Amino acid sequence: MSFIISNLTNWVFLSRFCFLSQDGVFEYDVSYPKNYGPQNFLLYFDSVYQWPAIYKKGKTCEDKHKILDNDNNQVITLANYTTEIKATHASGCKEYHEDYDNLTVWYRCTHYRKFHSYRERWWFIALDNCNSTKGLKLRYKITMTNNVNDGWLRHFSADEFYILHTDLIFTILYYALFIASCFEAWRSMEAVSTIIFLLLLILLAKGFTVTRARLKMSTSIKIGVFMTLFTITYGILFFHEQTYFDPGEVLYLYESPFGYGLIALRLIGWGWFVYAIVFTLIHYPQKSSFFTRL
Repeated sequence: MSFIISNLTNWVFLSRFCFLSQDGVFEYDVSYPKNYGPQNFLLYFDSVYQWPAIYKKGKTCEDKHKILDNDNNQVITLANYTTEIKATHASGCKEYHEDYDNLTVWYRCTHYRKFHSYRERWWFIALDNCNSTKGLKLRYKITMTNNVNDGWLRHFSADEFYILHTDLIFTILYYALFIASCFEAWRSMEAVSTIIFLLLLILLAKGFTVTRARLKMSTSIKIGVFMTLFTITYGILFFHEQTYFDPGEVLYLYESPFGYGLIALRLIGWGWFVYAIVFTLIHYPQKSSFFTRL
């Protein structure tokens, strides 16, 4: 994570991470004007005597700083080593000048810390300079990692381990379900298109919108009853297939009583279609060029 801090406070919270013992690594690459220093990285852990004791408790910057144990290397002073500052060479800081400003001296600090504890625990990263009257100013990039030998876990906090694995597995499962649902939807759309197409053929054969604007009431009732039976039979066939079909025994969708019924209804529909065309041609021979193409 990379950010720029420039504010008037003397203490600011940066980030948190649950580090594994021995495997947790905190890397930093920071730079800031020397006249804002020395600034410090503060490493608090989740003991009731550290982070919970100071965060949002109305403590002063000095109180938040002195609660840390220097023997545990929980304070990283971002400056060159001097007896006054008491920074260590492990801070990795050097002085330099920015290309656009040769007058201002800057610190550039690059190093890392490893965490050793009897269990994985939360660490909270903060920045301070309690002696500053101008606040804090810092460009920083910090990288917090666990288990550097495992690319699947390296950049995850210990409390988030295996989230990526779980998400990938369930993503694959969801895509499998999506493909299965598309297949079933395709079959359903095939049935719907067959029913609509059959209805369209019967209506055209009857001359609807071609030779007449309205059908007789009796004809409309017959068509409605037939299409209702056809639709119900198709639905029962799908239900019967999902419930009772054994792929080891049944070789084809229509090898069932409902399949035979659907075939019979299709034959009836085809016969009705042919009969209706012949009947319409007898009464409206002038439309023969249209109906013979059907």
